[in-house]
Amino acid sequence: MNHLKAQSGIAAILTVIIISAAGLILAVGAAWLSLNELDMAFVNGKQNETRAIAEGCAEEILRQIQMDNSFVSNNFSLSLGDGSCAAAVSADGDSRTIDIAAELGDYRKRLNIALELVGGRISVNSWADPGN
Repeated sequence: MNHLKAQSGIAAILTVIIISAAGLILAVGAAWLSLNELDMAFVNGKQNETRAIAEGCAEEILRQIQMDNSFVSNNFSLSLGDGSCAAAVSADGDSRTIDIAAELGDYRKRLNIALELVGGRISVNSWADPGN
């Protein structure tokens, strides 16, 4: 009889260990997924901030062109919050090409904009992200 009690005690301990291990595996997996989601959200937020810096730089250049239709620059720069941008504005008659490189820490964003001046007004032909 004692031998049977010992076997059932060992079986109970093994069952508890197996169930505990399975629970631990599930908990670690859930924690890892949560950390991965947090990391992706952080990266996405930084990418959006960097895009906003590039677009803010573009808007400022468009404002400069609106105020002075002959505005060109090989070294336009602007600081926005913790980020910055550098841009080149070139002209060919009434056509303008704007190349923007924005950065925020380790994050980068580029924009290429082509526009025409029509009767003193700006007409944007393309606003492209060449990829990073």
